Amino acid sequence: MFSPVLPARTLTADVASQIEKMIREGHLAAGAKLPPEHELIESLSVSRTVLREAVAALRAQGLLTSRRGAGVFVAELPPQRPFHIRPEDLAALPRALDLLEFRAGIEVECAGLAAQRRTDDQAKSISAARAAMSAELKAGRPGVEADAAFHMSIAQASNNPYFPDFLNYLSNVAMLPRTQLHGNDESEDRAYAKLVDKVHVAIEKAIIAGDATAARENMRTHFLVAAQRYRGGNEK
Repeated sequence: MFSPVLPARTLTADVASQIEKMIREGHLAAGAKLPPEHELIESLSVSRTVLREAVAALRAQGLLTSRRGAGVFVAELPPQRPFHIRPEDLAALPRALDLLEFRAGIEVECAGLAAQRRTDDQAKSISAARAAMSAELKAGRPGVEADAAFHMSIAQASNNPYFPDFLNYLSNVAMLPRTQLHGNDESEDRAYAKLVDKVHVAIEKAIIAGDATAARENMRTHFLVAAQRYRGGNEK
């Protein structure tokens, strides 16, 4: 029923994923008792600790429930799986690129709305965040927090609360590994930093000018540049 988990991935997450899959596909029916612990340990080739952590995670999601003295059971009405991004998956280049593409679809529109809806105070916040990011890049620092603040200021200027809420979610659970954006060639790193700064300035100017089309185009360029850098950094 189960297959051994590959050690290259996070074991607890993989065990939870396999059990969840069995539930979703109906192999473990609602109300059914989970197989004995020793059977699961043998089938999955994991330790008791890993299995128990996975079961605890599934209980927290509402997929499993414990009955004192009886064992662990599949919840009577398993909920639909909530949207989530597994941080450990982002170490793989294809998944990192998938996330960049996904974010682009959201933030391109976000930039356009910001150009149409931003207030004067929000425009000042965008400019301040962009200037802070420029200072970080010129100092040779990656500016992770400054970059996040710049994107957040744009999201807030969209005046749609779902945009900043979603970016906040991403910043907490799905930050891309910024080290992949930096190679061994310092001159290439400097050139990339200058390009990022140039695109940030273009985004800022378009939003301040109320040019939604240019704001979207420049934000799209920003993500294309980042994707190219990720690919290049991982081919070396």
